[in-house]
Amino acid sequence: MGDGDGGNAESKVCYVTRDPNSLAVIFAANSEMSLDDVVTNIRILKQDAYKDRSNCLPLAIGGDEVSTLSNLKIGISREKVRAILGPPARIDRSEWSYDWSVDRRIPKTNKYYQHWLDKREECFEGKEPYYTTSSGITVQFKNDLAVALILFRIDSVC
Repeated sequence: MGDGDGGNAESKVCYVTRDPNSLAVIFAANSEMSLDDVVTNIRILKQDAYKDRSNCLPLAIGGDEVSTLSNLKIGISREKVRAILGPPARIDRSEWSYDWSVDRRIPKTNKYYQHWLDKREECFEGKEPYYTTSSGITVQFKNDLAVALILFRIDSVC
């Protein structure tokens, strides 16, 4: 977790599956939004929907093999998504969103701990400094089938 300056750019790497209807799988990291430069965002979408696909590395599996442990993947129906994730928090015509968050204390060993401790009144109502871990899944649909999955986890402070 950084010092609150959002100017740091996202870094990402993408892969394209090997089948004719290939998928792009994009892993992105934002060092400002994570504790240890970890992946903060994973996007899975049809390859032709990703404009930078020519810069992607090949992935040695087919698109039907790209899924979460619970079998959330491109091509499944709305009903299957609901069976896996439950009712969405927000529904748009072609998009379902799910979110979760939890507050965690900033470890005293974190190099920015003192920076945030100095802002405990301003940011934390006098409490020990903490960060909020927010995570979520957005599923985009076309003709009742999932065409894009966006998974994120972000640590924010103040």
